[in-house]
Amino acid sequence: VSKTSASLSSGIIFSAVGIATVLMSPRWGKWGSRMGYGKMLFIGLLGGGIGNLLQFFVTNYIGFGILRFGYGLFFAAVYPSINAMIVQNTDAAFRGRAFSLNQSASQIAT
Repeated sequence: VSKTSASLSSGIIFSAVGIATVLMSPRWGKWGSRMGYGKMLFIGLLGGGIGNLLQFFVTNYIGFGILRFGYGLFFAAVYPSINAMIVQNTDAAFRGRAFSLNQSASQIAT
């Protein structure tokens, strides 16, 4: 496998999460407004966690790419749910700081 094709393959595979997130985030937001954002957050974290664990067992890049896409479908529920819960549970005067703290924590985690 050449260095160029390896870079292209890995770029496609890791962009699968972003593509899945773009496709599913609006749906998770709509479902969250009907069923509750806490429930959507739980489902997203559970599905994302299972997707991460299953990556250990995949031995080819096509399967890995499909699994990363599936992970992205669930992970798409996380940020919209967290942001909606911040809006629901914080005073309007503190909301800007709450979003800042959330973004800082997200950046520290990556």
